[in-house]
Amino acid sequence: MQWTLDEIAQGILASYEAVGGLNNTDRHNLPSKRALDNLCEQLLQFLFPGFHDERPIHKNELAEITTDRLRALALQFEDQIEKSLSVKNPSGSASLANEVLMRFLGTLAGVRELLRTDILAAYEGDPAAVSSEEIILSYPFIEAIAIQRCAHVLYREG
Repeated sequence: MQWTLDEIAQGILASYEAVGGLNNTDRHNLPSKRALDNLCEQLLQFLFPGFHDERPIHKNELAEITTDRLRALALQFEDQIEKSLSVKNPSGSASLANEVLMRFLGTLAGVRELLRTDILAAYEGDPAAVSSEEIILSYPFIEAIAIQRCAHVLYREG
């Protein structure tokens, strides 16, 4: 049997209804995985300036870049936090999202301190490691730990 694109589309639409697994605005509009991926990359740029950038960051640019990144991160993050909170509390999620966001952002300097200890432990545990910078650049688990530490703070705060 030969299918038409319209028939295939109708079958897929029927599966959305029958099977679920659809994020839509009829119920709760959950956070977007793509938006969260983007936020994770922004967090890594913020936590490890220069290591997730296409060009080096000069010291005299660092304050401006950090402030700009913080503002961009806050704008995008608040929306995703609000979507997460609306699952449990649809009516009061907007103001709570801002509170959670600000508490979270306020912990990032402390998260960087914890990451420093993670990087140091990796460096001291690997006799072939040459520098802390090598650990940040070459050891993918550092990125995973960084995101996990941020996720833990968000869980605790919200």
